[in-house]
Amino acid sequence: MARDPARFTRRDLLSAATCAEPLHISSAVVLARPEETDAVIGRLSREPGVEVHGRNGPRIVVVMEARTAGRLGEMLNRMTLMEGVISAAMVYEHLDLPEGAAS
Repeated sequence: MARDPARFTRRDLLSAATCAEPLHISSAVVLARPEETDAVIGRLSREPGVEVHGRNGPRIVVVMEARTAGRLGEMLNRMTLMEGVISAAMVYEHLDLPEGAAS
């Protein structure tokens, strides 16, 4: 069974240092309509490269992983346009470079 290359796992993250490409990692807070929070969590969980890490009422914390910063922006825009989402804001971004790569 072929693995979706856009979907990263923690194992991929831990082995990223041996990868030849950089990995952009970002966290975001998504604010959902209170009555649609569970449905929004379901939608976010199905997005490639997105992991839901927690919630506090209608606030949802997600981590996104992508090969480019532009792809992270696309992911955030897609979240913002999701049904039931009021807003999505990037909180943090980190660039994980391959071992030996110049920063």
